[in-house]
Order: sequence, then C-alpha cells, then structure tokens
Amino acid sequence: NYTVTQAGTYEVEILFPSNCTATGTILVEYAPNPLVQNSSITECDMDYDGLTIYTLWDAVSEVTNANPDFAVTAFFLSQADAEQAINPIQNPGSFSNSIPSQVVYARVQSEFGCMAIAEVTLNTSNESITIPDYYACGPDTPDNLTEIDLNAISNSFAGQVPADAVVNYYENETDAFNESNNLTTPYYIDASASQTLIVRITMDNSTCFAMGTVLLQPVLDPVLL
Repeated sequence: NYTVTQAGTYEVEILFPSNCTATGTILVEYAPNPLVQNSSITECDMDYDGLTIYTLWDAVSEVTNANPDFAVTAFFLSQADAEQAINPIQNPGSFSNSIPSQVVYARVQSEFGCMAIAEVTLNTSNESITIPDYYACGPDTPDNLTEIDLNAISNSFAGQVPADAVVNYYENETDAFNESNNLTTPYYIDASASQTLIVRITMDNSTCFAMGTVLLQPVLDPVLL
C-alpha cells in the first residue's frame, strides 16, 4: 500500500509472476469538503409549548448555500451519528421535535463523495393572531351548502399580518403543517353545522409567521311563510 500525500500524476508499475511488467499512470486530484453553513427552521406552534412539526428539507438551500453540487443525504439526532451515517431520522418530511430549540444534524455530500456536517436549529414562532368568528347566511346551493368568502375572513384580521405574508386555509392541522390541500375561495360548508378551519400565515421566505383557527358559523336564511 502507498499513501498519497499530494495531488499529481503517479506512475504505476505492475510486476507479474512471469517477470512481465505493465505500466500506467494515475492522476490524483483532491476535492474539498462541501462548504456548508448552520441553519435554522422556524415553524408555527399551535399550543406554544415549543414542540411542533418540521419539514427538515426546508433547510437544504441554506445548509448547502444553494450549491447544486452538494446534497443533503439525511438528517440525524447527533453529530456522531451524522459523521458515521447511522440512525438517520426516518421522517424528515414530518419531524416532531422532542425539546424546544432542538438541534438536528444534516449530512451533506459533494458529487465526489466528500462530506460535511451542518447544524439545523428548530425554532418556533411566538406570534399569535386573533380571528373573529365568521358568520354567513345560507344555504346558497340546492344541496344545503353555505358559501364562505375566505378573502373576507383574511380582511377581518389583515392588521395582524405582515404586508409580505401569505394567508392560507386548511381543513386540518396535518395539511396546514405540510402546506398541502390549501382551500380556495369560495369555500362551502354544511348550512346547518359550524366548522373550524386552520389558518396558516407564511412569510415570503417560507417561514411560518403564525397559525390560528377561525370558526365558521352558518346562519339559516329566514323562511317567509
């Protein structure tokens, strides 16, 4: 065995039992470890206990400095596990932290297999919003549904929302945290039953500003006898 200590072109000679030889050259180049930076993710926390659900992949762009030659292969609960590539977090797309401001570790690899570790701190937003109940007369359809104007709801608490934020509505917390199946206006509910929607306010950098709920209260139109 020969330990290469510097880059360059090396000549290789192979001796065979028949006293024959073969020669060749090997070009040795060094690739640096990925240049990474520690990052953080801020997610909303419905009950303000510092524990919530994170999409760890949201940290990739900042961790890798948006370098397409670097890839986050997995996340880990300890730096030792990240360095050894053992016990990766199994659900990075929907990870529940166990302590407030928990730190997880991203393992980053280059196209040459070189590796670096970055810390990702999991923060929660302390912002809160107060949304008044929304009353809507109905029904508006033959199948007993009442129309809900989501834009009108947004206008009712617009003063609590930053100018560059986006307001979205969801039927449940899972969709809100995953930012999937957001509702569009007009939205329809049963004219004889109230319903609660989850409201998620997101900044233009995808950071969650606040989450809350709005109670939809259908009001039956009076019936003329």
